[in-house]
Amino acid sequence: MVRKDSHAERELEARNLRVRFSPEVQDAFRSIAVAARDSQHFDPDIYEIVRDWSGDKPISVHDFMIAIGPICRELMAHISATRDESMVRAWDELCSHLPEAGFRVSQSRQRHR
Repeated sequence: MVRKDSHAERELEARNLRVRFSPEVQDAFRSIAVAARDSQHFDPDIYEIVRDWSGDKPISVHDFMIAIGPICRELMAHISATRDESMVRAWDELCSHLPEAGFRVSQSRQRHR
């Protein structure tokens, strides 16, 4: 006998969910952008994403999930190549603030056709 759970999960579209970073997380992304600004070891496209995320504009959960891996990869490549202590501190700052209420998630209003 299969029992239907009254608390069934509802699937949400990641492009319709928005993430707004806390000021502390925005500062961490800003510190990463400053450290990576002229780095030969940090992809310019990823740099632009990090710079954008240091602002107050919300991003989609989809964009966050797609970009956070490449951001980490670029951070590690930069740190490995340069031993840049400011990037290490910025990474530590991001890692400590992001899980500690470092963001808010909201759902976009869906447009009716």
